[in-house]
Amino acid sequence: MKEILIMKKQNLALISCLLFSSLSFAATDTGELKAGATLSELTEQYPVHWVSVEQVIQGLKSAPLNVGFDIDDTLLYSSPGFFHGKQKYSPESDDYLNKQEFWNEVSGGWDRFAIPKNPQ
Repeated sequence: MKEILIMKKQNLALISCLLFSSLSFAATDTGELKAGATLSELTEQYPVHWVSVEQVIQGLKSAPLNVGFDIDDTLLYSSPGFFHGKQKYSPESDDYLNKQEFWNEVSGGWDRFAIPKNPQ
């Protein structure tokens, strides 16, 4: 019985050695690594061009200005409002977007779900 245990331990030790030594041969060479960025490159600052309020006013006097807005939830409604509406009206689909009840609620007080922004 004692001899069988010793043989099992020896077999396990041999299998372990073979298994772990084969892992090092399976590794592939990835080639040369890129150096990346240095600390001085990361901290390099671009020159700042300061403008005054008067300069901005003068710049706006020339041609008419065309302004566009990306109308999405960040302009009109907050993402948590959409999340809550989906959970409340149609958790399995986007059908809530076609329900007038959802739009009434999101327009009438669901701003309480918005994460307040800290003024700088």
